[in-house]
Amino acid sequence: MAAVSEPEEIQEKAQKARRLVAAGQVTAQLLWYIVGELLQEVDAKASDYREWLSLASQCFARLGNPRRAALTLALGVGPQAALKILPVDDFPRERAYLLAAQARGEPAQAKRLLHEAAQHCQSAGLLVSAALFWLAAGERHRAQELWTRLLGQQVPLYERSLLHAQLALLGLSSEDGAAKGEGQRHAALAGQLLEEVADEHETAGRRAQALDCYRVLAQLGERSGSFENIAEGYLGMLRICKGERMVGEAVALYDELLRLAGRHGEHELCAEQSREAAQFLLRCGLPGPSRHYQKQAALALLRVAEARTQVGAERLAENALLSAADTLSALSEPELLREVLQKLAAHQSDPQQSARFGRLADQLTRESAAPVADPGQQPALAESRPLPEVWSLDLLEWEAAASPAAVGLGLLLDPSRPELTRRHALLILLYADGDETRMLSAERRLTLVRSLGSQRVYEAVAPLARMYRESKAQSLGQGESALRAAIVDALPKLPFPRSLQLVVEALADPSELVRSQAHSALSRLGHSELLSTLGQLLSEPHEVAVKLAVVGALGRIADPRAVERLLQVFCSHPDPLRREARRGLLALRDKSLKPLYARALLTVPPERAQDLHVLIAELCPSGL
Repeated sequence: MAAVSEPEEIQEKAQKARRLVAAGQVTAQLLWYIVGELLQEVDAKASDYREWLSLASQCFARLGNPRRAALTLALGVGPQAALKILPVDDFPRERAYLLAAQARGEPAQAKRLLHEAAQHCQSAGLLVSAALFWLAAGERHRAQELWTRLLGQQVPLYERSLLHAQLALLGLSSEDGAAKGEGQRHAALAGQLLEEVADEHETAGRRAQALDCYRVLAQLGERSGSFENIAEGYLGMLRICKGERMVGEAVALYDELLRLAGRHGEHELCAEQSREAAQFLLRCGLPGPSRHYQKQAALALLRVAEARTQVGAERLAENALLSAADTLSALSEPELLREVLQKLAAHQSDPQQSARFGRLADQLTRESAAPVADPGQQPALAESRPLPEVWSLDLLEWEAAASPAAVGLGLLLDPSRPELTRRHALLILLYADGDETRMLSAERRLTLVRSLGSQRVYEAVAPLARMYRESKAQSLGQGESALRAAIVDALPKLPFPRSLQLVVEALADPSELVRSQAHSALSRLGHSELLSTLGQLLSEPHEVAVKLAVVGALGRIADPRAVERLLQVFCSHPDPLRREARRGLLALRDKSLKPLYARALLTVPPERAQDLHVLIAELCPSGL
């Protein structure tokens, strides 16, 4: 008999389920057969999956589980169909989010639907969700009441800053003078708290969390029009990114800061930060991009000179022009330098000085060059990048309290998410019946972990961390150890700093099985987004096995910063770290890395110089 192909096997399973449902033979066993054998096939084609969703929804409804029936129908048909079978007075969170999803597709009814969604959330004590729905429905006063009520509760410092940010944005967008004043007060409080929390995170080496705080501060400044907050936020992010030599991220931040500074007329800051960007890129061995920012600095100084001239500060204007000329003298920009020298000549009260600058301008060769940007206009920089409203997203995460069901609901009903993500989200909701997971069977929790790990989205990390800690507190038995090991094994699929932090926590787990899995997971977390945290782990007093896993992870990252760290390990650590660093360097060999090897030769300790020469000869047989 010929072997049955996998698609044929799935169709046989579907036919069996179809036949039993049609015959009315619906049992719990059949239902979980459909979920486990059919809905688990998340890669199935859309038409097949929709049919299986319909079968599962029918079974859930007949067995008296309207919540699961509605959520399954929501993915298969849509939120409106799901609402029809969900009891009006039960499951307020699910009903609210289904109403909000329906509102996205029915703009004419959106206010009414969002109003109802807000009512359901408020009655269930989900005040963050309720406030956001009130705001979306245009009922700002109700949102303000809830943000103020939340501030009166025991709220962590970071979330408290976000509540102040919400109230600041409400007040500053109002036409009422008193409300604007309140908005400014809340903006100042939010800024103070964010700086305090960011400083605490940065001091403790939690750079990812510090970046989040600075990002919120910058976005709040953009929305409120406070350039002070914009500058504080961007300069904080730049300090961290430059410290970690995150070149791409730093360049994007510089471009955005320069764009915003130009819009606010902060031309002196533009000049200062353009020079900083140029120096940073030069230190990173990127002279071409460095020259671009030197030119931006000169153009900003021209605008500074023009602004100072307009207010009669002639001496200060002359100083700005001299700085611009000094900057341009190192660049191939003869036309722009000639223009600056002519302006300097015009600014001189002494005829001899004026004639000197005029002669210098005339001596410049009139080479063909790109048109000079109008010094009164902002130079063309990178376009503004839309960023998510972190003050809302992080408050929603805090409200969800890492509940798999709450996270899954948001992902399921978000039409912007890929279909595969939404299918996995439904499985999470079907396996996690409510916010509590501790009472679920070990098998059900393992299935839940697999679905969360397959999401590959940031939101999945918090529920996994919660399940890990609940398991650790619950028991030290073999089943709980296997669950925690499965959680740790899933984390390399989620390359975020929070995942790495959980892996590090698992390195000290009481179970040998979990510790072994943590070492394996750590070596697989080789992603450029985690370079900062991996570097921090290397500098901390961990056992050799942990550092070996970190060096192994660095050897998977095709990034010059990873190569730099591996060179440092090779030159300053004994075996086996040195041997592992050598293996990683050989795996990452690339001609473009020659400047890094040459720089390492200048700083290597004398006792390691010969070893480094041998390694570089192996990396670059043709020489540096």
